[in-house]
Amino acid sequence: MAFDLSNYETVEERLVRWWQAYPTAQIVTTMVHYDTKTVVFRAEGLVDGRVIATGYAEEVHGSSPVNKTSFVENCETSSIGRMIGNSPLGTKPGSRPSRQEMQKVERSGYAPAPEAHGGLATSKQLGFIKKLARDRGMDDEAVFNELRERYGPEAGLLETLTTRQASQVIEAWK
Repeated sequence: MAFDLSNYETVEERLVRWWQAYPTAQIVTTMVHYDTKTVVFRAEGLVDGRVIATGYAEEVHGSSPVNKTSFVENCETSSIGRMIGNSPLGTKPGSRPSRQEMQKVERSGYAPAPEAHGGLATSKQLGFIKKLARDRGMDDEAVFNELRERYGPEAGLLETLTTRQASQVIEAWK
């Protein structure tokens, strides 16, 4: 694989940092979509009653051992991990996705080999895509949905885009 799972935090590790930094905060999750095959959750992190970060996650029933019995719960947890990754706490440098998300990418075989597809999108590309999305009035959900429509279900995560795909999105959104 083109990445090392030990470089990514677990959602549990992120939650420990979250509650240390924001002991009186709230985490609110909402099921955005459910159809017995797929589920999408949105997590909001509130500090002093103000949303400081959001995160979305999608899971497919039966796509992994845990998703055979607990795909709804797994999805909710993933959305929380993404919200914390998007919060001012951020994550370890260069590792916005959680370890669980990257394990999902690894299982899917979606992660490109660096030499085969130009590698994963650079942080500069991802930053520019986020800026273009803001300029177009797109929220996280709109970006997630457009990337999934363009590149398939695993591409809802910006971090799984290849450099080529990121360039295509940048050109399309300019």
